[in-house]
Amino acid sequence: MPTVAEMGFKDFGTSPWYGLLAPAGTPRDIVKRLQEERLKAMKAHSVTARLTADGAAGGGGPPEEFAAYIAQQQKVWKDVVTRAGIKPD
Repeated sequence: MPTVAEMGFKDFGTSPWYGLLAPAGTPRDIVKRLQEERLKAMKAHSVTARLTADGAAGGGGPPEEFAAYIAQQQKVWKDVVTRAGIKPD
C-alpha cells in the first residue's frame, strides 16, 4: 500500500479536532457568551485533566478564526476525496 506522500499528497498531515458550533444566524451576543463560557470550561481542572489523559491540547480563538479553519479543512478533504476517487455507497 502506498504512503500518503507516494499517492501525491505532499506535506499531508492530519489530526483530530473538535469545536463548538451554533446554528447559522445565532445572534452575535450569544456566540460571544458561548465562547466566553467555553474558555472558562477549558480552564477547569476536570477538562484539562481529561484532555491531557487523551493526549490532546485545548485551544481556541475567535469564531472567525475557527470558521476559517473549518473552510480550510473542507478544501483539504475535498481535494483528498476528489483525487482518491472516493464515492458514497
